[in-house]
Amino acid sequence: MCRTLAAMGVRPRTVVDVGANIGQFALAAAHMLRPQKIISLEPIPEVFEKLRQLPIPREIDFEPACVALGEEPRQAQFRVMSQTASSSLLPLGQIHRNLYPEIREEKTIPVSIETLDTFLSGRSMGPPALLKLDVQGSELAVLRGCRRLRDHFQWILLETSTLPFYDQGAVFAEIEEIGRAHV
Repeated sequence: MCRTLAAMGVRPRTVVDVGANIGQFALAAAHMLRPQKIISLEPIPEVFEKLRQLPIPREIDFEPACVALGEEPRQAQFRVMSQTASSSLLPLGQIHRNLYPEIREEKTIPVSIETLDTFLSGRSMGPPALLKLDVQGSELAVLRGCRRLRDHFQWILLETSTLPFYDQGAVFAEIEEIGRAHV
């Protein structure tokens, strides 16, 4: 994906990677997009510890944070799946369970949810900025928690589906609607 973004001329000074997991996207972005700053957010403490160890080049300001994002601040139970990249605030939907029966919920952990606006408040972010979302059905909640989306980001990259993989999870058409409202 980062190779494609670079070929399209996407050159962010700041990358905000929400749902970073162990940092696969952040590492690729560091080498292919060469931003000045990368902020990576991952709510699972054990996975976050791996993210913190990511070999990001020294000239890039790398800020990992163990946090979950949503529409409003609150406490919640985060569902940790057998494949952590599928973990979510939302329960697995029937389509996900049918297509990937090997992925199961292993445990829940308590998390404090912040909004993206609150998290970014007071942080230095040089424009232009890229927002990458991989939050397993919670994309709308994260976007709604950023009232100043257009002020913060020139590009938004998200992984989503046209089918509901998570119970009450957002699908592409719903996310596209909010995107049009911010253009």
